[in-house]
Amino acid sequence: MRKVISIFLMLIGVALIGSAIYSWIKPNVNQGAKDILRDAGAILMFLVGLLSELKGVKDLFRKDTEKISINKIESGAQVSFGSSSKNIQANQYVENLIQIEQSDTISALSELPLVVRAGLDITPIGRDKELSYLKSTDNDTLVVGQPGSGKTFLFYQLARDGLGLFINSTDSNKIIRAYKDKKPNLLFVDDAQLYERVINDLIRFRTETDSKFIIIASCWPSSKDKIMRVLNISESRTVTLNLLTRDEIVQVINSVGLTYPDFLVQEIVEQAVGRPGLAVTLADMCLKGDARDVYFGEILTRSLSKFLLKSQCAFSCFCCGRTSGNVY
Repeated sequence: MRKVISIFLMLIGVALIGSAIYSWIKPNVNQGAKDILRDAGAILMFLVGLLSELKGVKDLFRKDTEKISINKIESGAQVSFGSSSKNIQANQYVENLIQIEQSDTISALSELPLVVRAGLDITPIGRDKELSYLKSTDNDTLVVGQPGSGKTFLFYQLARDGLGLFINSTDSNKIIRAYKDKKPNLLFVDDAQLYERVINDLIRFRTETDSKFIIIASCWPSSKDKIMRVLNISESRTVTLNLLTRDEIVQVINSVGLTYPDFLVQEIVEQAVGRPGLAVTLADMCLKGDARDVYFGEILTRSLSKFLLKSQCAFSCFCCGRTSGNVY
């Protein structure tokens, strides 16, 4: 739109300047004050249009320069990403976790979440208060947060410290057998809106057998009231993950290993909108060679499509996988 306006102003300026030149060379015509003002306005409009067009060229050049920087990143040029060996080890670790998750030997209760995400082993940033609360809770608790706010990350920090295990099955009997074998203090139910029946079965089992485990579930804000009713807890037993500040998101991005170039880090900050999990995912994609797609927002579009597809498939599987009869 700016380009169209600048060209329009330039054309009007050229037309008026042409008219002024014609009036200068036309014989027996005296140039009055109105003509002088008209000519000055014509020149001014032409200059405004020209300067606007030059600014557009400058912006385009800056954009091309940023594209060149992104090309350098993707081609493996010497651009600082922090500790490269650490990033390679982290990426390999995540790939190993994904292979474990896809195998048939995954347990109904595991230290790892069912869907493994990048950045599980980074240092927690901006969530000290929430972590401290979850470590000391003595009752069922619900963690509420937007997608990418770090719910799974918090659970993993607790699981890694030996405080609990993830529920990775919809088979209540299988989960209860695993519980009897491992006896974790905490059971993490990620995306609890998909595990309502399992939660009900676990609560009934706990009541009838006087077991002592605590359920810590997570859900999106839209499912909060429903999961509170399933857990039979009050508002005081919920933890809401607020968005992080821009500075905290920059720290999250840097902790993954992406520290340069600044314009790419800032673009991830803008796209993450305070959600550390999303910031980690985008930064990790850059390190894996998808910096161009991240910068131009294509990763977000593809991720949303995949997420909706996976959610639909998961919901269908959970509906079909209902366990009949008594549990445990």
